[in-house]
Amino acid sequence: MTDPFQALVDSILKCSQMRGDTQANTAALIDEASSFTPTQQVDLAEFFNEQAAIWSAATGRGAR
Repeated sequence: MTDPFQALVDSILKCSQMRGDTQANTAALIDEASSFTPTQQVDLAEFFNEQAAIWSAATGRGAR
């Protein structure tokens, strides 16, 4: 079973890459992610994965 926090971190990293976020913004999102419950982390991972897909389609960068 995947650790919810690690899954959230991975989705934040993917989304941040697609959006071109600064390292500081990405680090702040990851820091904030640690304060959520595991259930919330799962929900947020889904959200960030969806956002990464939207940004990927909009920019043509493709998910890496």
